[in-house]
Amino acid sequence: MLDPSFPLHYTVLVIHIFLAFIALVLGPFQFMRGIRQRHIALHRATGRVYLSCVLLSGTASIIVGLYTADFTRQTAFLMLAVLWLLSAIKAYIAIRQRRINEHFTWMVRNYALTLVAVVARIIVPLSIVVQLLRGQISLPINITEVLNKTLGTGIWLAIVLNLVLAEWTILRRIQKKTTERD
Repeated sequence: MLDPSFPLHYTVLVIHIFLAFIALVLGPFQFMRGIRQRHIALHRATGRVYLSCVLLSGTASIIVGLYTADFTRQTAFLMLAVLWLLSAIKAYIAIRQRRINEHFTWMVRNYALTLVAVVARIIVPLSIVVQLLRGQISLPINITEVLNKTLGTGIWLAIVLNLVLAEWTILRRIQKKTTERD
């Protein structure tokens, strides 16, 4: 819902969505080993665009989050924005200091946070179906009311799920490197 007291709310929201979409599209290419190893200039250029999109979109998402009426959604959006920006900054600092493994680790976390919106859009409808099957929602449903009740929880669940999967991916990579050295 747009806040009528903030005339730029829609504009900031569109900027956030557009830049986040660019980051979503560029992200997978940053993890392709062939591009990273054989086309380092391309990796660096797309990485700069990716991080710029995250920093600008993340800043816009803080503004949008501050104008979210529902407390659960507001705290989820603001936590996501802070974690998204923090992980991007940590990744940037690591690569500037040539700590490549640390940079990779922070980028895995960052891209996991970039994907939260996608995962939430899968979790929320599944959650609604589960609630219907369990009789927690009666037919006919008021979709706006159901979405309002489910969206905040779906965002939190997506944040947790994505970060757990990111840490699992990071640990698997570390274990693989350790096994290869032995």
